[in-house]
Order: sequence, then C-alpha cells, then structure tokens
Amino acid sequence: HIPTRGGKTEVMIAIAKYYLENINPEGKVIFVEPDSHLMSQTYKRCHKRGLEDVGRLGDGHRDLDRSVVVCIVDSLYNIVKDPDHEDFDTIQDVTAVFIDEVHHLGSPSMAQAPIVIPDIELFIGVSGSPFNDQANPHSNPRDVAIIGLLHRVIAKVSARYLMNEGYIAEPHVFILGYG
Repeated sequence: HIPTRGGKTEVMIAIAKYYLENINPEGKVIFVEPDSHLMSQTYKRCHKRGLEDVGRLGDGHRDLDRSVVVCIVDSLYNIVKDPDHEDFDTIQDVTAVFIDEVHHLGSPSMAQAPIVIPDIELFIGVSGSPFNDQANPHSNPRDVAIIGLLHRVIAKVSARYLMNEGYIAEPHVFILGYG
C-alpha cells in the first residue's frame, strides 16, 4: 500500500530483480498492468533499472520468450482463459506475478488471469488504495477478493512519510474565486 507517485513500480522492479538474481535465476516474471500506458511505462522502467531480458504482451506486442514480460491484463486473460491458445503453455512457465493497481481486481480479467498459472512462487499486488473500505476491508466483496488472493498487506507507506523523506511533494491547495 504505497500512495500515488510513491514508487510502486520501482518497488516491484526491485523485488523482481532480486528474485531473478538471488532466488530463482531460471524464473519467469510477469508484470500485470491495467492498460497500455502503464505497460509501456513499466517496460521502460525495467530497462532503466537493469532488467534487460524484458518483453511485452498487448497493444500489438507479443514477446513472451523473455525472463520478464510486462503485459496488459486483458491480453493475459485472453491467453489463460483458453487452454488451446498458442501461448498458453508459455504463460504456464511464469513463477512470479506482480499486479499493478491491484484495486482493479474486481474485474474478471484482473481477478482470473493470474490465478490459473500453476507454479507461482511469488505473487505481489500493489496499489495506492487497495481497499474500498480501508477501516474494514472484510466488509466489501472486492476487498475480500484482494485479501483472498494476496492474503495481507505486507507494507504500508504513508504519504506523510514520503513527504518527510523528500520522495514526494507536499500538496498545496489554492482556492480561486470567481468573478
């Protein structure tokens, strides 16, 4: 649980890099993004942070024979829902899944796409606002689905902490009058 502009993508990439270098060098990592803009952004950031063997799935890209694949959730869903799809077996080799904007888990494609991959060793979701009901996430079906899939929040970084440390700017609101 990291606020907007707090570095969620950087955290995911750092964990993926550590996973591939220290835990499972033969592993296959997939980043699941809700749209093409975030797929492109994460793809570029992976390269910037030293992950070289990176492919994309979605928005006209189909480069799955890489140790890291950044995909649009709907493109992944179209593969995993059809065992006869030509890329189904390739996706089954994924060992680590990172879901960006996990609060979108209420959509069928976001909820179902990663859970049919059989040998996942590492499954992490990130969001600036993971739960609809922050005080009582067990009261909301979508929040319960997130908890069921990811089990628990492993870290919560407050916006105040990031401001105090100089990672994000403190917001200032100015009310402008009419007339």
